[in-house]
Amino acid sequence: MTDFIKNCLHCGTSMQTQRRTKKYCSDTCKQAAFYSRGAQPSNALNGSEPLTAIELDGEDTDEEQIDRSNNVERESFNDEQLPDKIPFNVRNPTNQQTIPEPYNAKRREEDKTKGNSKRFDDTEVEEKPYEWVRSELIDEIADYVQDNYKTSEMFQYPKKYWYGSDLEKVKWVSVRFLCIIENLLHFDNSIVERKTLITINKALIAMMDAWNFKYMPHNYPLKNEIKAQQQRIEKIISVCDKSIRLGFKRDTKVKLIALRFQLADLVPKVRFHNLDFSK
Repeated sequence: MTDFIKNCLHCGTSMQTQRRTKKYCSDTCKQAAFYSRGAQPSNALNGSEPLTAIELDGEDTDEEQIDRSNNVERESFNDEQLPDKIPFNVRNPTNQQTIPEPYNAKRREEDKTKGNSKRFDDTEVEEKPYEWVRSELIDEIADYVQDNYKTSEMFQYPKKYWYGSDLEKVKWVSVRFLCIIENLLHFDNSIVERKTLITINKALIAMMDAWNFKYMPHNYPLKNEIKAQQQRIEKIISVCDKSIRLGFKRDTKVKLIALRFQLADLVPKVRFHNLDFSK
């Protein structure tokens, strides 16, 4: 094998190599030469001086590929010789993604004839119109709210009906009754232990014995409803042994959902264990 004596194109050091296309004495000079070319003005690269091919370790130039096909021995290198960072403007052709063929009108018509009206690569996706589902339960809830619009108005605009300390009493009772309603709706159509119902019943009794409830403004719309719910739960407890499957009648469930909707305009939801029902 013939040895060639050449000078490094970057530092000028004399080197001996078996590869006639080798230009640099080390990978350090090769990388430094690359960055020095990148620092040249744009007019030098695009004008009289031609832009040479970018050389990276592991990638061959056209001449090196020809020598490689002629079984020309190349210098071996390891991973430590590779540059730490590959320049951002060097792209690997194998990783380039192909651009999909545009979905034109002709192809759209062909798909329609075949029954394929929806394509994910099409900007215009034909969707079926939304079919409105009629719910009798929602209609009944809406009718209850509309029939009791005065209650909704009082909770939406409380300052029109209550002032000062009266409004504080209204909020105190409302946030606790909303918590009770949330729990009752959660227990609907499920098995509830007797001790859980006793806890809710004690909370309602404590709330009705509290000062804020006793001196509630006379126009508070849910005072009688709170008493009715306490009596209903007490009746269920009397016929319950250890547990019972709790299920509300249609009209009771509609009323509870509507009351929850109305109370939510005045007070936020608070967890049961975060409330004191006696003061």
